[in-house]
Amino acid sequence: MPPTKPLSKEKLAQYCQQKGIRWLATHNAETVRRNFPEVELFLLVEFEKGQRVGYIKLHKTQEELASFFGSVKADLRTLPELRDFYRDEVIAATEVHFAA
Repeated sequence: MPPTKPLSKEKLAQYCQQKGIRWLATHNAETVRRNFPEVELFLLVEFEKGQRVGYIKLHKTQEELASFFGSVKADLRTLPELRDFYRDEVIAATEVHFAA
């Protein structure tokens, strides 16, 4: 069973504030899970307005956030990356862990 709760909610919140993350959730949307069966944890993130986020920062953030959930194989996406045909399903299947 994939993890759904962070090991330390307080440390996760501190990390999000330091990295300019405005909102963080896990999700278990079946559409996404079928396409990525090897992924144990699906993360959805929104950064503060004005944050510059490239692929390298996203990858590093994905690895660091996964460590808060027991260093599992994670997949990190931002809200704008969600495709229209499964956006509603993913949003409905989220469990918010941080919101500024």
